[in-house]
Amino acid sequence: MNSFNYKNYLQKYPDLKHLSTLPEAWRHYTHFGIAEGRTSENEKMFIELYDRPDRLGANITNYIAQILYAHHKGIGIRLVKDYNYIESPFVMYLFQWIKEYNIIGNEHIEYGNTYDYTGLVGGTTSIIQCDFISYFKKYIKCSFKIYYPISFDISKSILVHLRLGDVSNSPDYNGEVCSMYYKKKVENGEYCNYTQPGGGNKQAPLSTQKIQNIIDKVTINYPDYTVRIVTNPNEIVDFDYPVIQNQDENYDIYLLSKAPIVILSRSTFAISALFFGDHQEVYIPSWGHLVCFGLNTKFDQTNFKYFY
Repeated sequence: MNSFNYKNYLQKYPDLKHLSTLPEAWRHYTHFGIAEGRTSENEKMFIELYDRPDRLGANITNYIAQILYAHHKGIGIRLVKDYNYIESPFVMYLFQWIKEYNIIGNEHIEYGNTYDYTGLVGGTTSIIQCDFISYFKKYIKCSFKIYYPISFDISKSILVHLRLGDVSNSPDYNGEVCSMYYKKKVENGEYCNYTQPGGGNKQAPLSTQKIQNIIDKVTINYPDYTVRIVTNPNEIVDFDYPVIQNQDENYDIYLLSKAPIVILSRSTFAISALFFGDHQEVYIPSWGHLVCFGLNTKFDQTNFKYFY
């Protein structure tokens, strides 16, 4: 409180003209201002990056949510621990960006928590007023380069992502219910609580028929492209296309980021690949988590093609 310049704080925000004293300004700042991203001119704020007890895709997108919030608010980010998937080149890219961007802050604020995924992601979309992918590609660039050798012509490939790990045996469902539920919340700036309206909003495979329908739709326009399936090692695939199966999930993200046309799964892993590529066409199922990223909402600036 002693370092808080309340006069600057009140002058900076005309809507606070009804306040006049240090205690009044401090109370507003601690109860409302921090959550709203407000600060006085003399202070430099920062957040401490946190990870999740989760898989690679959830951690990448979790980091990106915090990065976009910090960038939009002009505050710093501190790396404070040994993070999950620290050896992933995509995590390295994000951490390198943080190091190149960073603002040295002296006032720590909390933003989200490790168990608040949809709240964090949906709340960030409401703050930046843009879908994550478009914002990321416009502002989040650094010197770190990611490269893997590719043994086939990816420029003429349509990649279909099926790799879902521990949810690969879950049933398909119609994502329209949870999409509409979260779309309303994101667009109205409401808190995106983690619920499953109508029994949906979860990572789950798409049915074979649903995927084949999209493949048939895409290949009509690209008859000289090769459809390739990206999935778990040793998994039996019900499609008569070349299959890519390897142990390194980072390689899967890389392939999905380099392919001009992708048909993606209902997973945060699939979403994570979209940040690092320049796709010609993206076909992706809409579901609650995806909508929280601003995709398939009024904030969406992409040309992605959605289905349920």
